[in-house]
Amino acid sequence: MIELLIVITIIGIVMAMALPKMAPLRAGAGVRSAKQVVHAYLATARQAAVRRGGTAQLVVSGNTVSVTSVVNGVTTQVAAPVNLSEQYGVTVVSDVASIAYTSRGLARLAGPGKLSFTRDASKDSVCITILGMVGKCGL
Repeated sequence: MIELLIVITIIGIVMAMALPKMAPLRAGAGVRSAKQVVHAYLATARQAAVRRGGTAQLVVSGNTVSVTSVVNGVTTQVAAPVNLSEQYGVTVVSDVASIAYTSRGLARLAGPGKLSFTRDASKDSVCITILGMVGKCGL
Protein backbone atom coordinates (compact mmCIF):
# COMPACT_ATOMS: atom_id res chain seq x y z
CA MET A 1 0.00 0.00 0.00
CA ILE A 2 2.83 2.39 0.83
CA GLU A 3 4.40 1.65 -2.57
CA LEU A 4 1.24 2.86 -4.31
CA LEU A 5 1.29 6.07 -2.30
CA ILE A 6 4.93 6.68 -3.26
CA VAL A 7 4.18 6.08 -6.97
CA ILE A 8 1.22 8.47 -6.89
CA THR A 9 3.37 11.10 -5.17
CA ILE A 10 6.13 10.73 -7.79
CA ILE A 11 3.57 11.03 -10.60
CA GLY A 12 2.21 14.19 -8.97
CA ILE A 13 5.67 15.73 -8.74
CA VAL A 14 6.49 14.90 -12.37
CA MET A 15 3.15 16.35 -13.53
CA ALA A 16 3.75 19.53 -11.50
CA MET A 17 7.07 19.99 -13.31
CA ALA A 18 5.68 19.14 -16.77
CA LEU A 19 2.46 21.18 -16.84
CA PRO A 20 4.06 24.67 -16.98
CA LYS A 21 6.12 23.57 -19.98
CA MET A 22 2.98 22.46 -21.82
CA ALA A 23 1.27 25.89 -21.78
CA PRO A 24 3.25 27.24 -24.77
CA LEU A 25 2.44 24.06 -26.69
CA ARG A 26 -1.27 24.58 -26.07
CA ALA A 27 -1.03 28.23 -27.11
CA GLY A 28 0.78 27.33 -30.33
CA ALA A 29 -1.76 24.62 -31.11
CA GLY A 30 -4.61 27.08 -30.59
CA VAL A 31 -3.06 29.63 -32.95
CA ARG A 32 -2.42 26.96 -35.61
CA SER A 33 -5.98 25.64 -35.31
CA ALA A 34 -7.48 29.12 -35.66
CA LYS A 35 -5.29 29.76 -38.70
CA GLN A 36 -6.46 26.49 -40.28
CA VAL A 37 -10.10 27.45 -39.72
CA VAL A 38 -9.54 30.79 -41.47
CA HIS A 39 -7.74 29.06 -44.36
CA ALA A 40 -10.64 26.62 -44.71
CA TYR A 41 -13.23 29.40 -44.54
CA LEU A 42 -11.38 31.43 -47.19
CA ALA A 43 -11.38 28.39 -49.49
CA THR A 44 -15.06 27.82 -48.72
CA ALA A 45 -15.90 31.44 -49.59
CA ARG A 46 -14.04 31.23 -52.89
CA GLN A 47 -15.67 27.90 -53.80
CA ALA A 48 -19.13 29.13 -52.85
CA ALA A 49 -18.74 32.22 -55.05
CA VAL A 50 -17.68 30.16 -58.06
CA ARG A 51 -20.21 27.37 -57.50
CA ARG A 52 -23.19 29.69 -56.92
CA GLY A 53 -22.24 32.25 -59.54
CA GLY A 54 -22.47 35.15 -57.10
CA THR A 55 -20.48 36.82 -54.36
CA ALA A 56 -19.31 35.06 -51.22
CA GLN A 57 -17.39 36.57 -48.38
CA LEU A 58 -15.49 35.71 -45.26
CA VAL A 59 -16.85 37.99 -42.55
CA VAL A 60 -14.62 38.86 -39.57
CA SER A 61 -16.48 40.31 -36.61
CA GLY A 62 -14.28 40.57 -33.54
CA ASN A 63 -12.97 37.06 -32.90
CA THR A 64 -15.74 35.44 -34.96
CA VAL A 65 -15.46 34.36 -38.60
CA SER A 66 -18.23 33.17 -40.92
CA VAL A 67 -18.94 32.76 -44.63
CA THR A 68 -21.97 34.21 -46.41
CA SER A 69 -23.03 34.14 -50.04
CA VAL A 70 -25.11 36.66 -52.00
CA VAL A 71 -26.83 35.46 -55.17
CA ASN A 72 -29.53 37.59 -56.84
CA GLY A 73 -29.80 39.75 -53.73
CA VAL A 74 -30.43 36.80 -51.40
CA THR A 75 -27.91 36.32 -48.58
CA THR A 76 -27.23 32.76 -47.46
CA GLN A 77 -25.10 31.51 -44.58
CA VAL A 78 -22.56 29.12 -46.17
CA ALA A 79 -20.45 28.31 -43.10
CA ALA A 80 -21.56 28.70 -39.51
CA PRO A 81 -19.92 31.41 -37.42
CA VAL A 82 -16.95 30.21 -35.36
CA ASN A 83 -15.81 32.18 -32.33
CA LEU A 84 -12.05 31.60 -32.40
CA SER A 85 -11.64 33.05 -28.92
CA GLU A 86 -14.09 30.60 -27.34
CA GLN A 87 -12.97 27.65 -29.44
CA TYR A 88 -9.19 28.08 -29.35
CA GLY A 89 -8.50 30.93 -26.91
CA VAL A 90 -7.16 33.10 -29.75
CA THR A 91 -7.51 36.85 -30.24
CA VAL A 92 -8.04 37.92 -33.86
CA VAL A 93 -6.99 41.30 -35.26
CA SER A 94 -8.02 41.98 -38.85
CA ASP A 95 -7.24 44.80 -41.28
CA VAL A 96 -10.49 44.10 -43.14
CA ALA A 97 -14.05 43.42 -41.97
CA SER A 98 -14.72 41.04 -44.85
CA ILE A 99 -13.02 39.43 -47.82
CA ALA A 100 -15.39 39.09 -50.77
CA TYR A 101 -14.86 36.76 -53.73
CA THR A 102 -16.52 37.21 -57.13
CA SER A 103 -18.05 34.46 -59.24
CA ARG A 104 -14.65 34.09 -60.94
CA GLY A 105 -12.96 33.29 -57.63
CA LEU A 106 -11.10 36.59 -57.39
CA ALA A 107 -11.16 38.74 -54.28
CA ARG A 108 -12.36 42.32 -54.23
CA LEU A 109 -10.03 44.09 -51.84
CA ALA A 110 -8.84 47.71 -51.88
CA GLY A 111 -5.46 46.52 -50.62
CA PRO A 112 -3.86 43.45 -49.11
CA GLY A 113 -5.64 42.10 -46.04
CA LYS A 114 -4.08 40.65 -42.91
CA LEU A 115 -5.54 38.57 -40.10
CA SER A 116 -3.35 38.17 -37.01
CA PHE A 117 -3.85 35.50 -34.36
CA THR A 118 -2.48 35.76 -30.81
CA ARG A 119 -2.61 33.54 -27.76
CA ASP A 120 -0.20 34.25 -24.93
CA ALA A 121 3.25 34.45 -26.58
CA SER A 122 2.23 32.56 -29.74
CA LYS A 123 1.49 34.69 -32.79
CA ASP A 124 0.83 34.01 -36.46
CA SER A 125 -0.93 35.70 -39.34
CA VAL A 126 -2.56 35.15 -42.71
CA CYS A 127 -2.20 37.62 -45.58
CA ILE A 128 -4.61 37.91 -48.50
CA THR A 129 -3.51 39.67 -51.69
CA ILE A 130 -5.77 41.99 -53.68
CA LEU A 131 -6.66 39.07 -55.98
CA GLY A 132 -7.41 36.73 -53.09
CA MET A 133 -4.27 34.63 -52.86
CA VAL A 134 -3.70 33.42 -49.31
CA GLY A 135 -0.26 33.08 -47.78
CA LYS A 136 2.02 33.75 -44.85
CA CYS A 137 2.80 37.40 -44.20
CA GLY A 138 6.21 38.91 -44.69
CA LEU A 139 7.42 36.68 -47.51
